[in-house]
Amino acid sequence: MTLYELAERKESGIFVRLLWDPARDQAVLRYRDRRTGEAFTADVPNPRALEAFYHPNAYRAAEWPRSTSFADGAHAHSCNAGPPS
Repeated sequence: MTLYELAERKESGIFVRLLWDPARDQAVLRYRDRRTGEAFTADVPNPRALEAFYHPNAYRAAEWPRSTSFADGAHAHSCNAGPPS
């Protein structure tokens, strides 16, 4: 699976990435807090992707693991101009 990076932000040890999965036409949010080890990945509704990027905890599942590895086999590619044609 190949994911394309739409946006990324880092602040005070918190990393948030907004990705797009073209195979599923799905926005994916990845969150990691290096201070606490908390991390999660969530599919987010495409129309709310930017909102999820700025407010990731609102899209955290009710039951989430304290620490989640991002080594899921997916590769993210930076993409400033949108998906490849």
